[in-house]
Amino acid sequence: MDKNTVLSYSNSILKRYEEPLNTIFLYNVKNDTIWAGNSEAFTLLALIDGQRSVEEITLELCKSYPDTDTESVFNTVFSICNSLHNKGIVTAREYND
Repeated sequence: MDKNTVLSYSNSILKRYEEPLNTIFLYNVKNDTIWAGNSEAFTLLALIDGQRSVEEITLELCKSYPDTDTESVFNTVFSICNSLHNKGIVTAREYND
């Protein structure tokens, strides 16, 4: 996976947001894995649409966090996306123009 990777959700994912916990849960029913993130991660998760690359997601998030450098945002996005991919919650393909 790299900055040009495009991610989309696997077909076997259940999503649940627990407001009192300020946590979103993604559960992969095929391999019984779960991922949890806070409400800030929800913004990133909404950008995973099978069209945007990791770099495009980063640039979109940078608009919401203008005081944070792009490299820091990319490192966070990449780490979260990599974790989601490793758990089979998202699938990856290379970006095609």
